[in-house]
Formats: sequence, structure tokens, C-alpha cells
Amino acid sequence: MIAVDPHKASNTAAVLDPVTKTVIESARFANSADGYGQLARFAARWEQRRWAVEGCHGAGRSLAQRLVADGEKVLDVPAKLAARVRVYSRGHGRKTDKDDAVSVGLAALDGTGITPVTRDDALVSLRLLCDRREELTAQRTQAVCRLHRLLAELTPGGMRRELSANKAQALLGRIRPADDVSQVRVHIARDHLADIRALDARIKYIGTQIAALVTASGTGLTRLYGIGPVIAGRIVAEVGDVARFATKDTFASYNGTAPIDVSSGDQIRHRLSRAGNRRINHALHMMAVTQIRNRGSQGRAYYERKRLEGKTGKKRSGASSGGCPTWCTTSSPPTGGAQSESADHLRPAGQRRLPAPHRPAAISRPGHDPRPDPARPQRLHRTRLARRPAHRHRDPRRQRHPARRPPRPGRNHQLRPHPRRTLNREEPIRRCETSGVGRYLRHVLYSALSAA
Repeated sequence: MIAVDPHKASNTAAVLDPVTKTVIESARFANSADGYGQLARFAARWEQRRWAVEGCHGAGRSLAQRLVADGEKVLDVPAKLAARVRVYSRGHGRKTDKDDAVSVGLAALDGTGITPVTRDDALVSLRLLCDRREELTAQRTQAVCRLHRLLAELTPGGMRRELSANKAQALLGRIRPADDVSQVRVHIARDHLADIRALDARIKYIGTQIAALVTASGTGLTRLYGIGPVIAGRIVAEVGDVARFATKDTFASYNGTAPIDVSSGDQIRHRLSRAGNRRINHALHMMAVTQIRNRGSQGRAYYERKRLEGKTGKKRSGASSGGCPTWCTTSSPPTGGAQSESADHLRPAGQRRLPAPHRPAAISRPGHDPRPDPARPQRLHRTRLARRPAHRHRDPRRQRHPARRPPRPGRNHQLRPHPRRTLNREEPIRRCETSGVGRYLRHVLYSALSAA
């Protein structure tokens, strides 16, 4: 086993015995054409050999592709696995290029999470085109923001958020600069407008190339509601061969839609995963948003069904396989304020916050007596010297989870489950609302990838 720790300027190789897992020899070579020739002559001393290269999709891509082109067997070792081996090895975490190469070799010999490297194919071209389209889209967004800033300085109120090149050109045609500063602003605004038009043309051209590659791949993702050629291209490029995922749960863990179990004892808890492939996670999010906003789709039916069940952001249900939480629709009801109001009956008559007609009834729980315990020491209020329970209820504004403020007029912050309520296409959809639908649609996506 020849393990390599690749860098920009050099490659450090370590030869390991696969049986005893000991280092036979190590050497360092320059990352150049001559250095690659020296590395090939160094490895020719062992006829039966395999290569383990760290990060074949990053710094080690160039070396791995050269070795594969020469007919060598190359294994891709993720940097996280090599780091785990180094942390749990002897030497108090010493880190050198030779130690890193040995860690890569030991991780490859373990065989868990190791995949063979193949030559670049159409999927690599598709990934490059998707990355380039994202770069151009980010540049266009930046140019639009700069143009919007100048238009806000040239006209009262500026433009609406939905700014396009044609609308900006029509507005600039009506502006008559009155001074030299306004003339400079108009000139720069026209430059930004030209950049936006050029970027639109390039984004459209790359979109046609992505659509052609997606059609050539023969995938059936475009038949799913909410997935177009661009999103399908991103999913196909990131997933690659779906056979490398043994089950749909493995695929969910890879794309970050599987919740993280943080249970302890009898308390069952799950948290939203921030790990995984965020690009596939974003594609699922866009698919979920599209299905939620349009009737007749599977995601919209699932969304309405969970809303009618009264699912909230804090109380998530285990509707997906394995009993993991899959729903997160609305903001939870106020915690601090509700607790303070429900405990208002415990306060003396002169310190109660709510009027008598609106005071809620005492909350009865099994084994709970709302009356103060006579055996428990009571505290005296410093100002009024009134008896209060030993457990004081703090001001909700100073609690960790304060009471939620009422929504501002014109903003729809909470989606109350109501059978007659319809979802407006223009109302904002929060990310937590689509997380449950996205986790539901991940199974549909996995089935479509497996069928292809």
C-alpha cells in the first residue's frame, strides 16, 4: 500500500505493509512532471501495489487522475478518516507530512468509507458547469444590488425588489441628471446594466449546456414536480452512482436531511442536521418550496396534512421512517410568557399580572399540587414582605426563550392549522416549514435515482 499526502508543491509517499501495517519506506517528491516521474520509479519497486491518496476531489485530484490514467489502482481516502486515525494514534497528535501519509494508508487498509477513483467523465463536466453557473449567478446578484443602490440614490424610493434589466433600462431612460454627481451615477448604473445583460446571456448559455448533459445522462429526475434541468444537473453531479448508498437512510445522512438523535434516558430529542452535502440539501429545499406553493403535488398534500394535525416548530412528529422527526412548520407558542401566566394563581392577590376574568386556570399535572409546600421554606419579598413560593418566576423578557412578539401588520409569521385557510403564493415560506417536506421528498428522490 503506497499512501500519499498531497500538497500544492509536494507529495509525500509512505509504503506500508498491508499485513503488519508497518512503514517500509517513505519519500517526498515535488508536485511537477519530473517529480511525478520520480514517484513512478519509486513505486515501480513493488509490482503488486495499490495507492491511497487523500482528498481525490481536492488537492489530490491531479495526482489521482494521473495515476488512474497510467492504469494504477487508486483509493480515495477522505481527510476526515485520516484525521481520526492520526488523533487516536500514538505520538500525542504529532502532525508531519510523513505521519499524514501513514494515517492515510492506515485508513485505506481499514476499508470503511473508502471508494476507488475513476477517470473523469461527463459527471465531472456537469459539476463544473453547475459550479460555473452558481458563480455567474452570484456575480449577477452582486451587480443587481449595486445597480439598485444607485437607482435608490437617483430616484425617490428606488426600484422594487424584483429588478430586471428591462425595468432598469426603462427607469434610466426617464432620469435626467441635474448635476455632475448624478451624471456619474447614471454612467455607473449603465455599466452595471451592461454587466447584468452579459451575465444573463452567459447564464442562459450554460443552462442549455447543463440541460443537454442531463438529457444525455438518461435520468428521470426532471419528471419529478419541482425539479428542472439545473437542479437535476446538480443532484446528478453530486450523487454520482446512487449504488454507493446502501439504503435510503444512508442517502438521507449524506445530504443532511436525517435528523441528529440527541436523546438521553427517557427523553427523546432530535436536532436539525447542519452537516451533509448542502448542495443536495438546497436542491431538496427548492423542490419542497415549489411543491408547497402549487396544489396537486405530493409535497403540498403532505404539507396540508401536517398543518391540519397541528404540527409546530417545537413539537415535531415522527412521521418518517425510523420514528425520526420530520415536521417543522410554524413558530412555537410563547414559552416564557405562557408559563408566567399559568403560574399567576400562585402569586399573592396584589401581585397578579392578569385580571380575574382573563386569568387562566391552574394547570393540573399528575403528582403536582399547585399549593405551596408547607414543609418548604418560604421567601419574603424584599419590597412588600409578601409570601412567595421558593421558585420565583422571572420576567419573560429575561428568560432564554422570551415570549414572542405579535407579528407586525402585513407580515404572516405563523401558519395556524385551519381547514379553511389557503396558502397564498406570495406569503413567505420559512426554512423550517420546508424541512419536513424536504425530508419527505428525499425518499421520492432516492427512488427516482435508483430507478434511473
